[in-house]
Amino acid sequence: RLIDTLASPEQRLPLPERAIKAVAQIVGSPAGLLWMRRQTDGPFVCTAGWNTKMWSETQVRVDDPIVSFMFERQWILDTAELARNPAMYNGLSRPEWLEQFPDALLLVPLISNEALIGFMLLMQSSSAFRLTFEEIDLLRTSGRQVAAHLAQYEADQRLAEAKQFEAFNRLTAFLMHDLNNLIAQQSLVVKNAARHKGNPAFFEDTIATIDNSVARMS
Repeated sequence: RLIDTLASPEQRLPLPERAIKAVAQIVGSPAGLLWMRRQTDGPFVCTAGWNTKMWSETQVRVDDPIVSFMFERQWILDTAELARNPAMYNGLSRPEWLEQFPDALLLVPLISNEALIGFMLLMQSSSAFRLTFEEIDLLRTSGRQVAAHLAQYEADQRLAEAKQFEAFNRLTAFLMHDLNNLIAQQSLVVKNAARHKGNPAFFEDTIATIDNSVARMS
């Protein structure tokens, strides 16, 4: 089901939202959010939401203790268990940024090529929810699978943007070349105006030149 949700051509949701749905389905979570890094040395930012709004203003520092713990231990962070038994998490406390998500249940790290590219926040389906070891292992493996898909997706997006930027550069170069030609025409008119302003033929040539420039710029 995870692979079908991620890769099926019949899925209409964008990949980031599909990725959240794919992982949420494993534990019956009704909603979730995705945080990714937009810059190599930048914070994690909320980039997608499934069955909930996207909190684009919420950022999480790379050196946040919770983030570091998830990456170093490659653990699924169970917020209910964190509250019950903080000793299991080296005495970590619930981070301040997580307080605005009272229904947050699980934080799933997304690790690709031994780098943490993001994490998911899954909402709870019930307050009595408990993860089994099998589910934890499945979530950990699924997180890596999803991370690989998202890393490829991000690379494809950057490639598409680079191609668009290249096309824009070519168009800009063409326009600048054309504008330079028009500027040269106008400059020549201005340069000769003082000497030939009383010449009707020059006046007619000037109007024709300006008319041509307007037409080309339009």
